[in-house]
Amino acid sequence: MSDPVADLLLELYKTYKSTVLSDLFVGIVFGAYAGLYGTSLYILLRNGRSRLLRSTPRLVMLTASSTMFALGLIALVLQTSLRYQQFAHLFDSSNTSLWSAHRTGVVTAVVATITRIIYVLSEVVCAWRAAVMWNYDRRVVAVLMIFLVGATSAAGVNLGRTLHPLFLSSQQSPPPESGKKLGECAVILVGPLLATNILSTALIGIKAWQHRDAVLKHLGMSSVAIRAEKTFVIFIESGLAYFGIWVLYLVSTFRVLPDPGFDVMDAILVYFAGLYSTGVIIFVTLRKSLTSLIAGNGARTHFSHPPQFTTVERRTISTMYTRDDRYADSDITAIPSPAFNNKSLRY
Repeated sequence: MSDPVADLLLELYKTYKSTVLSDLFVGIVFGAYAGLYGTSLYILLRNGRSRLLRSTPRLVMLTASSTMFALGLIALVLQTSLRYQQFAHLFDSSNTSLWSAHRTGVVTAVVATITRIIYVLSEVVCAWRAAVMWNYDRRVVAVLMIFLVGATSAAGVNLGRTLHPLFLSSQQSPPPESGKKLGECAVILVGPLLATNILSTALIGIKAWQHRDAVLKHLGMSSVAIRAEKTFVIFIESGLAYFGIWVLYLVSTFRVLPDPGFDVMDAILVYFAGLYSTGVIIFVTLRKSLTSLIAGNGARTHFSHPPQFTTVERRTISTMYTRDDRYADSDITAIPSPAFNNKSLRY
């Protein structure tokens, strides 16, 4: 005679053997995301509301980060409600009403839509960052816009293919998709998003590398130059890590990873997208990118070590990288650089 408790535990294990691990990773990643968002919120608001309202870049960053976090939180709540419904169904198998099935389909559709919106917003933040570093060069902005339109269109097509089975009747219910078909559908989404991310990261890296050379030329191996070097490395490594996560997700859609692999990647990817873009926003706000670090610390370095710059005619940090008083309240730093046709780089 079988034990009812043992049977229930076995059924729970079969049902959640692929989701317990994904739920655990979701908790960890979303916890890190929430902490990083709280940090960005504090940094953006710490100087008062009046300064925030006068600064368009800060308003853009606050709006983008808050929108992504709010959408991510909604998706997490909806996914948790689906988990609860699945768990309750184990104890009450009669709860299979049409309304319950309809509600599950609606929640699934909303979560799928939210995740695609977050993916696109994450790429918009990275592309905006690249456009700022290139001083809104028309050619750069045009190319970025083309890639963003392609990424948005691809996300829409992928969403349509994802939602299509939800609108079929029970008699038309299609069989589960194979790993190959699921992977092909994921390529539609991942390809343009990855291309946009690679382009944005490359543009940022090129500009940061150019200014890195300028720093080393004028500062040698000073503390500012060393910090700038580390900042450049951190930024590039974070971009590569984000790229690697997307590639791992794409591989998992072909079902080549162990069984929980796709479930884990599919559950946490949306929060990684928000995590990465929020990190970019914090870099901007704290002036931790290479050129912003120089602009923010150059004057202090000049005054704390005056002998190092006494022989450099009209090339001191205080004269090369200065804040224009017109932008003092808007957190926009103009960085004239003779090496780049005397164009200003704004933040």
